Amino acid sequence: MADGDENQDQAPEEISAKTAHTVPLGCTGVIRLRAATRVRLKLEPTENPFVIDKLTGDLTLKGTADNLGRKLRARLTWLVSPQRGEKRRIPHGTEVALISSGPASGKLAHVPFEVREIVPHKDAKPGEETLDADHETLKALSWDVLKLGLCGVGQVGFRIEPRDPAVPACEIAPADSGVSLNIPLDVYVLDGHTQVELDAAALRVGSSISVRVVAGQMFKDRHVGLELWESEKPLAVLPDGTLESVSGYTRHWQLGSEHVETFRLGAEGQLWYSNDLSQNVGLSFRYRLRLTDDQKAPIKDAKPLAEGMLATVPSPNLTTWTIAYQAPSGSASGATPTTFTVAGHIENLAKDLDLHLEATLFSLVENQHALSGKKIAARSEPVAIHTATEQSGVDSQGSPGDFSAPIHLNSEGEQFLVEHDDAQFFAVLSLPVGDAVRSVFAEKIAYEPNMKDDGKDTGFAPFEAGDLSVAPVATGVCTNAADLKGHETILESSGAWVPENRREAFNVVLSTIYGESGGQSEGAWRAIAHVIMNRAGKGSWAKYPNPEDIVMHTGFDAYSHREREHSLYSKAWSYLTGSRNPLNKKIEKMAAIVAPVFMGREETNDPTHGANFYYSPKAQAQLHKTRGYKEVPDWVSSGRTERIYPDGVDPKDDFAFYRSK
Repeated sequence: MADGDENQDQAPEEISAKTAHTVPLGCTGVIRLRAATRVRLKLEPTENPFVIDKLTGDLTLKGTADNLGRKLRARLTWLVSPQRGEKRRIPHGTEVALISSGPASGKLAHVPFEVREIVPHKDAKPGEETLDADHETLKALSWDVLKLGLCGVGQVGFRIEPRDPAVPACEIAPADSGVSLNIPLDVYVLDGHTQVELDAAALRVGSSISVRVVAGQMFKDRHVGLELWESEKPLAVLPDGTLESVSGYTRHWQLGSEHVETFRLGAEGQLWYSNDLSQNVGLSFRYRLRLTDDQKAPIKDAKPLAEGMLATVPSPNLTTWTIAYQAPSGSASGATPTTFTVAGHIENLAKDLDLHLEATLFSLVENQHALSGKKIAARSEPVAIHTATEQSGVDSQGSPGDFSAPIHLNSEGEQFLVEHDDAQFFAVLSLPVGDAVRSVFAEKIAYEPNMKDDGKDTGFAPFEAGDLSVAPVATGVCTNAADLKGHETILESSGAWVPENRREAFNVVLSTIYGESGGQSEGAWRAIAHVIMNRAGKGSWAKYPNPEDIVMHTGFDAYSHREREHSLYSKAWSYLTGSRNPLNKKIEKMAAIVAPVFMGREETNDPTHGANFYYSPKAQAQLHKTRGYKEVPDWVSSGRTERIYPDGVDPKDDFAFYRSK
């Protein structure tokens, strides 16, 4: 019995099959009933095969429905399945209405309907039907190839999504609709040298690629623009309906039956890397072909004629770089000049891509905050990357990816050395770049503001090997300064590169730190890495000389509990040993911070000042309360350690660091 009934104390009336009751629907205190019919839609194939082979035209699209009234507003999507290229879903752009012809023989099942466009009154034309009830104008369903971007050869399906959320959507697949598309316009991606099908696995930054556009007669003499850019996702549609602009390679021409454009991925000043390339992940390049006017401006309201993924290549990685200094020798008349030999190794560059190398001599005393001084002219010949076959000017004994090039000081450089005892040598390596594009390596290295010319937004960034951070304003990668004291000096790369034979050990350590401190500050990550290194091979941990031994055998909970479901250690380990795609920026950032510590490059710059213990006070207190753990570890209460406050650790971090006395 419902709440609020006035006869709660009376016995309920016995109801028999002959008893009739009138129930007031919707009144307070009684059962509420609601009746509703369910609309079911089904799109039908066209009566005869239909071919879209003109730029504009009308199409009859019909279906049947259960319980459909006079009119149902909906959104229409074209489902394009081309013979070549990616499948596309193209919004119709204009709202449609499903118009029924009324119940058949008084029944509401399988009512036929037709899809028609709803247009504003201002756009209505004589002969188009006007619905008096809603004051809306209807016309036949039409297409406009240029406005929809409806190009290619293949099949077309449709999807109807009613505005009424209670009515489920329906669609008919391209293979079943009876509608085909014959608007020939195809884009082929070919090898730039051979003009044959591209071997995607062999692509690298600097690879030569050709884009071949084959268009039907209906596009003859129309102006188009081909845009290429680095991005994993298609461009967004802006609130005003226009497409997001790109910064990349663009070329314009008038369409004929065929046109070919050849370029090099990421080189020759033709592409701008727009994404964060801070880690060694793949670079994805997309393209779109758009109609333009004769002034190269995109046609308003026209969708791209073609778009899609062009290629995916691994990002380049400069892993080693050394400088060797050779003093002049011989008699005054036949003396060899002072020479600096710059050598290194680059991964994931096209084998025939040459680099530019230049050098500067400067005085630290005279120029402490700017890179200036006597500039030695860039090498007249480019620096070649060694491949499997011998190249001129390259050591034939090297491995693919190696490079080596001497720089001979000119007379001004020799004189500068004479005049400056504190002279420094600075070498810069970059790809050939244009006015509107940055070097590939400049995207891969950490930029130091004091290395740029005063008052300018660009400069050279010091080299660090391995997975490196972004340099948004650098134009090339360069060494640190080599000190000249009249004897051979070799400047090794100073970065956070981890060699292949130590990658697994590094992954163990990094996964442990991620599990221990993933939710804490970057300063805490670095501090824990130093604690691990401060234990390795020392004191009571002498039998564990390596950092991975420390985390596996000296009580790091993240490693000990790594097999638990959803552990942070397992998450990091799976990522580091997998494809690293999609990018986990937190783990990659932690790797960049931990790697120099792991490789022993921060022994003299320990922010923990020798700390070799730490624990989490809040976590320890909770374990004490729930599981009976001690309030503080024994090594805290024993008096054998002293509290340390590491540099850079956030006071909000749940960590306390200690050092053995």
